[in-house]
This record gives sequence, C-alpha cells and structure tokens, in this order.
Amino acid sequence: MFGAITKAYGALKSIAVGLGITGRAVFQEQSTVIYPMAEVKNLGHYRGHIELVGSDADPARPRCVACGQCMDMCPSGCITVETAMAPAELKTNAFIRAESIMGQLTPAAHFDVMIGEREPKRFVLDYSACSLCGQCVRNCPAGALRFSTHAYFLSRDRADFVLDLKERLAGQAEQARQAEQARQAEQARQASGSPQAEGGRTHE
Repeated sequence: MFGAITKAYGALKSIAVGLGITGRAVFQEQSTVIYPMAEVKNLGHYRGHIELVGSDADPARPRCVACGQCMDMCPSGCITVETAMAPAELKTNAFIRAESIMGQLTPAAHFDVMIGEREPKRFVLDYSACSLCGQCVRNCPAGALRFSTHAYFLSRDRADFVLDLKERLAGQAEQARQAEQARQAEQARQASGSPQAEGGRTHE
C-alpha cells in the first residue's frame, strides 16, 4: 500500500514539474520560427550547400582554377567540374600560394586571386548526394569554395538540387551589384534632401 502511494506521488510530482516547465515556456518569447510565415535572419553560422567564391577583381568570376582537387576529395562524387581555357586577357603566370600541413594543401592567409590558364566552364554540384563533409572546402588550394547560408532550399523534384555553381555565382554578383546601386541611389537621395543640402541651396 505504502509503495503504491509513493509511486503515485512520484508520478504526480513528475507531471507537476513538467507542467511547470511548459507553463513558463508559454509566456516566454518564442525562439522557434514557423516557416514560411517567418524566416531566420542570423544565418551566419549555417552550413548550407557549397558555393563558389568570386575573385576580388571580378565577383562574377570564381577563384577556381579548375585543378580538380575538390572532385578528387569528394567522398560522395557529387562535384563535376568542366574545364575551359580562360580568355587571353586573363591569362597570367598564376600560382597558388599555399602551405602544406600534414601533406594537405591549405590556402595561405590573405590569398591573392590570380586567374590561370584554366577556369571552370561549369561547376556542377549534386546537392542531393552531398554529405556536407567539407572536404572540398578544406582542401581547395585556391580558397574558391565555402558553405552557403542557403537555408530555405525546398523542392519536390530531385533535379532542382543539381546546381551549376558558376551560374549561381554570376547571379549573386548581379544581385549584389543591383543592391549596391540601390544603396548608393538611396544615399544620394537622402543627401540631396538633407537640411545641410537644402541650406546650401538656399544660401546660394
């Protein structure tokens, strides 16, 4: 009899503790985002599919020198790089500044992008097969790959997850260019409508 009472008391206590935790959570600010009604903004540390890094001289042109290291290192075989010759005006005696750490080539700090005689014609990623292991990112001697923050990537068609990363980079560069133009136009509009500007025109 005493054992049954003790067991019932323990069960009731457990329920009460659980209800207390749930009750406090109800009145706290919610941290869960219900997609697609809302989206998370702080995606800086999110590891999405890989993407190409643009060069400093031309953000639409990847740093990739089509060496094939990423394809060799990928355990899933989900990367395909088609090589092309770079335009004559971009050819140079390029080199890859890297240091060897335990036999692996690692991009040197502050890598200066230099276009060689080869460049990727197409850089295709089959994201449906990618395990996000990061071997390609870590072993790229040109520092041409990184993880994206593309979190909201949904589709019912597997073919949609086959991405041409070079084409995507060009689109990203164009979006960045348009955003910068819009920012500069807004700054110019605000400057022309500022009290200082109006005062200067009145004084003149």
